[in-house]
Amino acid sequence: MWKVCLCGLAVAGLSCGSGSSGSSPTAPGPTQGQTLATFTDPTNGQATSDVRDVDEQVMRFETPSGVLIWAADGSRHTGWLVSGDFLDSARQFQVRFGSRSGQRRAYFTESVSGTICNLEVSGGQLRISATSERP
Repeated sequence: MWKVCLCGLAVAGLSCGSGSSGSSPTAPGPTQGQTLATFTDPTNGQATSDVRDVDEQVMRFETPSGVLIWAADGSRHTGWLVSGDFLDSARQFQVRFGSRSGQRRAYFTESVSGTICNLEVSGGQLRISATSERP
């Protein structure tokens, strides 16, 4: 299990299961040149910017600024430098595709275990916890 601790833009590799990140919920708004990262399903070639957690909550990743945008409330959290299917520079988290209700979707997963993470924004803090569910 992994825990992410985001302090500004620094990612510390700790174990994920019980933690919260210190990522900034007040990252600057988008500026010219910012785009949403897209992820392509290797099964069907379909691309999406929507990444889901275990509860089907949607987030998006702005590049090159490294901002996670929580779709439910629009809050912005720094420290997410997307590279390919990896969501952070330490490569602890990765987008993987799976199906739910007959629809292919992109999921926020732990890189090592391959399980879908549970993300939550509470009190301005992004919290990440491990699950045993796979895409």
